[in-house]
Amino acid sequence: MAAEKAVSELSKDDITELKKTIAPNSAVKLALECTLVYLGNLGKFDWPKTQKVLAQMNFLDQLKQYNKDEIAPKILQRVRTLTSKAEFDIPAMTKSSKAAGGLANWCISLRKYSDALTEIKPLREK
Repeated sequence: MAAEKAVSELSKDDITELKKTIAPNSAVKLALECTLVYLGNLGKFDWPKTQKVLAQMNFLDQLKQYNKDEIAPKILQRVRTLTSKAEFDIPAMTKSSKAAGGLANWCISLRKYSDALTEIKPLREK
């Protein structure tokens, strides 16, 4: 799956570099906000809080083991809002930060997977 590939291409060094960013630009912030929403952080985006999440030893493992088949509707709704913004531009995010681009790719891949799953579910219920 594309989401798993996006995360597998990131290293701990990529995440560490991102974590050390003092003042991330709006593209990086948007990629990270979307990632944190998937992890259940639905509050207002806060960079210091984000840095703490990135510093968790198992951050990449959390993404690799993410349960893509059971994402809460409120999370998907918020993700759709974030990924629909014109600023959610993966090439621009990648240019700012390899890690931000990879995380944005993970986010969009999960959203597309969930959207496809939602379309299939009604067919299974018939």
